[in-house]
Amino acid sequence: MGRELGAEALGEVGEGMQIRCVRHEALTVGDLARSVSWYCDVLGFIEQFRESSPERTAAMLTIPGQAVRIGLVQFAARTSEGFDPRPVGLDHLCLLVDSRSELEGWTERLDRHSVEHSGVREMATGAIINFKDPDGIALALSIPPSVPEPAHQQIHGDRTHD
Repeated sequence: MGRELGAEALGEVGEGMQIRCVRHEALTVGDLARSVSWYCDVLGFIEQFRESSPERTAAMLTIPGQAVRIGLVQFAARTSEGFDPRPVGLDHLCLLVDSRSELEGWTERLDRHSVEHSGVREMATGAIINFKDPDGIALALSIPPSVPEPAHQQIHGDRTHD
């Protein structure tokens, strides 16, 4: 830990270069048609386009009017059945909503779509709902942090969720 907070630690790598946000996340799914339908029906995404190759087919989804993009990818050859957050890789994908009341509305929407979820839970940085997509990929909805994250958490990615 004892690292100085220099420009590089704050996301600046020199010459006016800085990572501004995540452009998109890509999730591997078992059934592309089923997953596209679920992400659109349950979470409100729309499909922008699809692309195919002999190895894989992908669909790019977006939330209208927002900078939220998710790629769903189905590979021709699968190596496993279902999602497991324990190996090195994706633990979960957390999507941001504006307010606690909006988060409460999401619990009702998930209920209407028969999606099992944690209900609204209080975490160190604010309220969150945990749930899974049809492939068991761990997803979450959360509000903006109620307290700023300490600088060492922003830099080192220390986790404060379960």
